[in-house]
Amino acid sequence: MHIYRINTKEIARCPPAYNHTQCLTLDEIIDILLFGAPKSWQGEMDRQGLDPLAKTVTEVVEFMERIKMSEDFDRDRKAAAVMKKGNKKTKSQKRPK
Repeated sequence: MHIYRINTKEIARCPPAYNHTQCLTLDEIIDILLFGAPKSWQGEMDRQGLDPLAKTVTEVVEFMERIKMSEDFDRDRKAAAVMKKGNKKTKSQKRPK
């Protein structure tokens, strides 16, 4: 949304033309999104056979959001497993001071 706002509102007000003729094309916006995406996300796009330049900006953003949500879900599950393992210590295992 920020890239879209910058493209439609900010760039159109900049010199030299002060109009929408100097705004970014959809391909340029997708290039910016891909540049900012982690390599793992780009690898996931390749693995699933997604060609970002053949899709709309909205489709690319939705795909990236799904990847982020799945990574967050995996991280939460891994953190819960680590906490479960770490809570097995008893008082007798602690060192005396």
